[in-house]
Amino acid sequence: MRIGIVGLGYVGLTLAIVAADCGMEVFGTEVNPEIKSCLKKNRAHFHEVGLNELIEKHNGKKFFCVESFSADKNFDAFIVTVGTPLQKNSKTPNFDAITSAINSIANVYDGKQLVILRSTVSVGTTRKIILPLLEKISGKSAEKIFVAMCPERTLEGKAIQELKNLPQIISGNNQQALGIAHKIFSKITPNIIKAESLEEAELAKLYCNTYRDMNFAIGNAFCLAAQSFGVNGAKVISLANKDYSRSKIALPGFVAGPCLEKDAYLLTNNMPDSESKNFMLTARRISDSLEDAVVDFVVKKLQGGGGDFIRLGF
Repeated sequence: MRIGIVGLGYVGLTLAIVAADCGMEVFGTEVNPEIKSCLKKNRAHFHEVGLNELIEKHNGKKFFCVESFSADKNFDAFIVTVGTPLQKNSKTPNFDAITSAINSIANVYDGKQLVILRSTVSVGTTRKIILPLLEKISGKSAEKIFVAMCPERTLEGKAIQELKNLPQIISGNNQQALGIAHKIFSKITPNIIKAESLEEAELAKLYCNTYRDMNFAIGNAFCLAAQSFGVNGAKVISLANKDYSRSKIALPGFVAGPCLEKDAYLLTNNMPDSESKNFMLTARRISDSLEDAVVDFVVKKLQGGGGDFIRLGF
């Protein structure tokens, strides 16, 4: 099989190299000159166990970093792996990178290839944004083109191992799309889970990250609760967890990274106002607030004011 991957960041590059290692011919495009420069030297622009060895093995043989996809080659699928950042002020998703990625395949896409969205997006993005854009590019109706949502769920540092062992969630806008997605990912892992809709697959990824984010937020909330009683929150959490298998409360601290700090906002983006929406956003805001709390503490200390590290759980 021959696939094209748009975006060779962490998600795209690890998938591309593992797919090549599993026998597929992979072409990848990337706009970042630093990433392209690293690949010319047979290395990744980030650390990932075993990745550089596989790049050296397959670069120029099964894997090719190209400026654009050639119309002379027949592709089975294109996989979009670019990020979905948030608008700075509104905390709503910015789809510019994704729509640009879709437009970048316009010269080779004719509606016959499967287009897989692997980016983390708000619910409805695949059906309401990607599908209409592909209709416009191909001139075909939604029923006659093939789109899949197959979210990435690997852990940094273990991506090579996890891509081949973790269950892969796949979905499609029709049975043909689902079948092609299954054919591609079953070459990488025998563990395939079929979602019944594009929206189910979108939600599953958002749930994974938001669940972890909320677990960390609970630790921060518990710490603040303890502090309201004049007790060291981190110490109480450690006490509650010690040798007690049913208690795995996260220790307090900053929660960030490219996923956890935004996915709760992606999940709630199209959600009607409800208690569950408020619950998830409140958890995210608790962790968001820690940065300001630390800055406020440091400023007061420098100004000779009061305050104690116990207020922040340290």
